Amino acid sequence: MKTLLHGRRHRIILSTLSVVMTLAGISLIAIVDFDKSITVPPLLSILTHGLIFASLLFLLFLRLAHQQALQKARELEETQGKLLRQAENFARQKVGIDAHAIISITNRDGRITYANDKFCEISGYSQEELIGEDHRILNSGIHDQTFFSGLYANVLRGKTWHGEICNRAKDGSLYWVATTIVPLQNQDGRVDEFISIRTDITSIKSHEAELQKSNQLLDTTFKHFPGSITAFDKDKRLILANRATYDLLETSPEDLPVGSTYEDIVRINAARGEYGSVEPDEILKERLDLLKSNETIHFDRINPAGRHLEISMWPLQDGGFVVVHLDATDRYRMIADLKRKNEEAEATAKALMSAQAAQKETHQRLLDSINSMKSGFAIWDKESKLLMVNEAFRNFHEEIEEWIVPGLSFERFMQLGAEKKIWQNSDEMTEEWIKAAHRKFISNDEMELIIVMRDGTHLILYNSRLENGDAISNFIDITEDRKRQAELERARDALTDIAYFDALTTLPNRAHCQQDLEQMFKDGKPRDRFAIIQIDIDKFKRVNDSMGHISGDHLLKEIGSRLSFLASKVPTFKPYRWGGDEFVATVTNISSEELESLCQELTDLIAIPVPYEGATLWPTVSLGIALYPDDATDLASLMMYADLALYKTKEMGRDGYQFFSAEMKEKLDSEASIEADVRAALRLDEFELYFQPQISTIDESITGIEALVRWNHPERGQLPPGLFMEIVESNGMASALGNVIFDKAMMAVRSWSEEGLHFGRLSVNLSPAHLKKQTLVDDFCYSMEKYGVNPDLLAVELLESMLLDDRYTYINELFETLAARGVHVELDDFGTGYASLSHLSNLPVDGIKIDRSFVNNIAVNEKQKAIVEVVMSMSKMMQLRVVCEGIETHQQLSTVSQIANCSVQGYLVSRPLCFNDMTNWIREKRHIGLLSPSGPRQIRHEHLSIAPKTVISR
Repeated sequence: MKTLLHGRRHRIILSTLSVVMTLAGISLIAIVDFDKSITVPPLLSILTHGLIFASLLFLLFLRLAHQQALQKARELEETQGKLLRQAENFARQKVGIDAHAIISITNRDGRITYANDKFCEISGYSQEELIGEDHRILNSGIHDQTFFSGLYANVLRGKTWHGEICNRAKDGSLYWVATTIVPLQNQDGRVDEFISIRTDITSIKSHEAELQKSNQLLDTTFKHFPGSITAFDKDKRLILANRATYDLLETSPEDLPVGSTYEDIVRINAARGEYGSVEPDEILKERLDLLKSNETIHFDRINPAGRHLEISMWPLQDGGFVVVHLDATDRYRMIADLKRKNEEAEATAKALMSAQAAQKETHQRLLDSINSMKSGFAIWDKESKLLMVNEAFRNFHEEIEEWIVPGLSFERFMQLGAEKKIWQNSDEMTEEWIKAAHRKFISNDEMELIIVMRDGTHLILYNSRLENGDAISNFIDITEDRKRQAELERARDALTDIAYFDALTTLPNRAHCQQDLEQMFKDGKPRDRFAIIQIDIDKFKRVNDSMGHISGDHLLKEIGSRLSFLASKVPTFKPYRWGGDEFVATVTNISSEELESLCQELTDLIAIPVPYEGATLWPTVSLGIALYPDDATDLASLMMYADLALYKTKEMGRDGYQFFSAEMKEKLDSEASIEADVRAALRLDEFELYFQPQISTIDESITGIEALVRWNHPERGQLPPGLFMEIVESNGMASALGNVIFDKAMMAVRSWSEEGLHFGRLSVNLSPAHLKKQTLVDDFCYSMEKYGVNPDLLAVELLESMLLDDRYTYINELFETLAARGVHVELDDFGTGYASLSHLSNLPVDGIKIDRSFVNNIAVNEKQKAIVEVVMSMSKMMQLRVVCEGIETHQQLSTVSQIANCSVQGYLVSRPLCFNDMTNWIREKRHIGLLSPSGPRQIRHEHLSIAPKTVISR
């Protein structure tokens, strides 16, 4: 535009000069014409006219030039308008490009001179950080130097470069961009700048990697699938086949290449006799007609080799279809074999149950007859250990009745009789005399001995040895029935004394203590301040274990004497024998200082060494004290607080005393919190059953499963019953939790039964607190009926110790009711509760579980082994099922298996499993091979499940 204006000024100047020259020439001619006197030279005249003519020509040229200039000016203005509109479009396009593309400009040296916002956003750098830097700031290390050398060589030659680059952002993360680099050349053709246009393809690259991984997985699955897979297009031509296809058809990819028709395969099968006498055209038509329904087709056939094939066909949307062949021969054989074995097992079970019923009836009659005998009766094993006694035997030896339990040796029986002086000649029964009598008992097949009881009763002890080494003792009363009334009175007095005084220490016993304390609160709250002192002998069990129960009894007697001595000095101090190694004392009308002094005196008194048979016992005691009314105003709280203080003393190292404090109360509050959590857990269904299987040592078959409760605490995770069961039992929640356990157990049994899984029977542990409610049987049977469970698949486990607890007087009725309903009853932790054989004989018990404490060291501990032998021998005679708990090693298993055939349970078999894992454990027959040292054999999973299918018979 500036050039156009500049040329216009030049034309105006030239036009002016031309006009001036023309006017000058015309003026000169006019002067000459006007004044004839003026003589003009001819040459000047010619020049003048020429000048005028030239000026006119120049004016004409200028006119034409002016018109052309005006035309160019109009064209230039139109061009300028177009350029302005294009500039506006370019500006709008730049905004759009900047919003979606990553753009930068670098100079020839590779330094960044421009970076748009998208560039800054993806890289994490600001424009200030990028301008002046080269692209090495974004180098991810993914590409080598050769990659970048080739790139720069290409663009420096003026060629546009396209490719994908991985860059590293400021925060260290990597991102991929599709990049186009355009070189910009100057007028000399030299590349001065580069424009880079990039697009973020990070997600695309990620999807490509995932797609590649999925393709690899599909390809691997396809190649190694155990069955045949073929795919056909809409023209029924083969497009895909795995290796198993050619193995099944006994051909090769060369003989049946991709592109072969489905008809070719049908004819190959027909030639091999796969369809018998059916024509291949008929088979082909039937299959293709079925595919027209666009539904999945399932059918099976048996090939000439006797293999059972399961075939499935799936239509595809494009008109093609997929065919899968699976060899199910082994599964069908296994199903047939299992069916046959099940029928055999059912027949055997019926015969066994019939025989068991007859034997049980005979056994019961025998026991009833033995217990009805007036003479004493006892059976000893070949090791001279007691197996069983009748009631008359116990009556003859009532002074030592508490020691008459299975496992008592004959020698120890004689020692106890001598110690308790139950015979008139007890003083003559020295240790040597007893040993001699024991040797005579072992060596002689028959032995007869006259015994005179302390009360004058004459008994004949007659021993006879059986063929298996066991011995039978008969104690026959040969005295007249004299002074029966006097004996009854003495017995009544003795029972009263036994009821309220401890026979060992002569102190008032627990019942006496409870009676006295209740009497204090009978007419309201006591007026006087008093203290309850819980007294516990420290490490008393160690004395029994290391020196024997006789030494323990001696120590208890001595401590009882010392407490009686202290009571004689302090009239308000009254001691009681609470039970075991525990004593309780009450102190009335005493100040805190006097009480603390008394406690110190008591601990010092007990700590005096006790000599015993050449050894010295060093007793100490732990005391716990609660004060009325300082700590509580009710008896139950006082006893509990004293007990808490006692536990605190033990926590602090024993041999001392502690008074109840608020800190101990906090512990109670903690238990209350757990109680609240348990109640919430019952409401929110946070309890779950885990299952531990039991298998036979004979054939590794599953004989039973024990249900174990677990608490899925929302904050503390999964908790075992040891962390909450005591609180459940003591706070009235046992029946609620028991009903939850019953329902979950019944659901498990029903699920396994409906699936046809063999699991023996499911054992459920019964809660002692639930028993107190006397609704347990109804609750259990209601749940069993609600879920329609066969009672023969259920067993209940009851702690052996509960048989000896007077609080459960109705336990016989419970056993009989459950047995009448068809539910099996078993004793748990057998051997720890000192249940007598009469319990086993009088109750409908189906089995026992030997406690893990007898199995832990059975391989090296002959005593444990002997105990287990006795229990198993007794169980065999009584037709009882035996389960050994805690089997964790093959050495333990081997020892147990050598003793007798039984079932085993423990970590060697399996840890407790949740329902789904237990179900898979049964399905996959993981018990097979478990008891062999090499471990379980592998069982193919596909042989263990039967999938339902639509069958087309052919």
